[in-house]
Amino acid sequence: MTNYCILLFSILPAEEEWERIVDLRGHWRFNLGDDFNWADRDFDDSAWEKIFTPGRWEDEGYPGYDGYAWYRTAFQLDKKYEKRHVYVRLWQIDDVDEVYINGHLIGFSGSFPPDYIMAYRVTRIYRIPAEYLTFNKKNSIAVRVY
Repeated sequence: MTNYCILLFSILPAEEEWERIVDLRGHWRFNLGDDFNWADRDFDDSAWEKIFTPGRWEDEGYPGYDGYAWYRTAFQLDKKYEKRHVYVRLWQIDDVDEVYINGHLIGFSGSFPPDYIMAYRVTRIYRIPAEYLTFNKKNSIAVRVY
């Protein structure tokens, strides 16, 4: 179960002014289950369903499902953001998440079973290390949810 909005933000070093640079709301690839290969940048997710985010997967054709699922999409960043700090912001994931950029883990909230710790209603803001991004080319974002 998830209800989140994902936006990439940039902040200038030594400043506190946020700028929205990519809005990732829309149709994402979605698959039930759990496989760490799904985090890989070049994983072929073309056979996965598409669901709209932000939204609850129950409202997108998966009512009553509780368990692991993955979301994936792609985005591109202009080279002008290469010297800026870039973050991804996620809202209200029910219950636990891990976020991968181009196959690299950039952040998580909560803890997956067997040491389950819920992190519902926690705003996630994860910094994306510049070395994990490619500029003027496709980047992948994968979100593992429980």
